[in-house]
Amino acid sequence: MRIKVVLHYLGLLTALIGLSMLLPLGWSLYYQEPDSLAFLISLGITVGFGFLLWKLTPAASGKLSRREAIALVAGTWATSSAFAALPYLLAGTFQSFLDAYFEAMSGFTTTGATVLGNIE
Repeated sequence: MRIKVVLHYLGLLTALIGLSMLLPLGWSLYYQEPDSLAFLISLGITVGFGFLLWKLTPAASGKLSRREAIALVAGTWATSSAFAALPYLLAGTFQSFLDAYFEAMSGFTTTGATVLGNIE
């Protein structure tokens, strides 16, 4: 398995996840929400990490093997949820990384499960 190739694509996908944080950032800025800074910092960390990982690993030549594709999917789920947990932590919504990670993973999978006590 070409782990550097998997990391290359993982970096690209992580940067794209970070760029997707532009939507909630724009929303929070428009409505002058107090948590806008949490989204901005999270966006910067996520895009920065993804871009560095993408640039520091070699580009792929040829197709990914099945093993590499499975590793990429598993890694993308894990890292996407970890970086998506950052706004929850930075905004103070959760004190525990595990709670923030669970909430982020629940959002990606659209299961509807939550650890928030009072949603309204």
